[in-house]
Amino acid sequence: MASNANEVAEGPVFELKPSTESDEASEMSSSRQFNEDEFRPLRRGFFLYFSYGSNLLRERLLIKNPSATFLTIAKLEDYKLVFGQQKSWKSSVWKGGVASIEYSPGDHVWGVVWKLSRRHLTTLDHQLGVHLHIYQRFDTTVTTQHDEGLPVYTYHIERFIPMKPSPQYVDVILMGARNEGIPQDYLDSLAEVDHNRYQGNVRAYQETLMLIKDWEEARKKTRKCIVL
Repeated sequence: MASNANEVAEGPVFELKPSTESDEASEMSSSRQFNEDEFRPLRRGFFLYFSYGSNLLRERLLIKNPSATFLTIAKLEDYKLVFGQQKSWKSSVWKGGVASIEYSPGDHVWGVVWKLSRRHLTTLDHQLGVHLHIYQRFDTTVTTQHDEGLPVYTYHIERFIPMKPSPQYVDVILMGARNEGIPQDYLDSLAEVDHNRYQGNVRAYQETLMLIKDWEEARKKTRKCIVL
């Protein structure tokens, strides 16, 4: 579904207090504990996005959404992680199914809450194929490790049909989950996902590995400049 001006104005929005961290320290923000005093609700200009699939990996999210910054890890209660495709849209980008969520009382899905500039709501929608009716955006509440509720946007596949993911796609999710500090028991469950054992070339996976390499090189150069 396409977003409109009214919908954008009504979404969950937050204000971050000015940070005193250096740029280098900010890079490591995923390892710090969430402090709810860092933000106040109701300022226009930002929104929170809960990712649980390939956008757990910040390098992928930042391709189209450079304002994205880590806020906290959190879990979505009464949902489970599933893999598949949209019924009328068969994409071969990942050579298998992609991540979605499905209502399942008693289960939960771990993910990352990112803070994004509201100007990137449209680019996030586009990245997830909202304009093609692949994913649908909706608002919900996730729970932090400190049992605080956060109103967020997240996405699920419309007209979902199950399909096993490729091992390469699962690896991207695992890399993001490890990097951002998702609990070990959930990492273990991701490692046990029943994939399709695809062994051919997955262009999106290779591009992701290149992104990671480029970001690592950029970080090293930045750190070197700070030291000098």
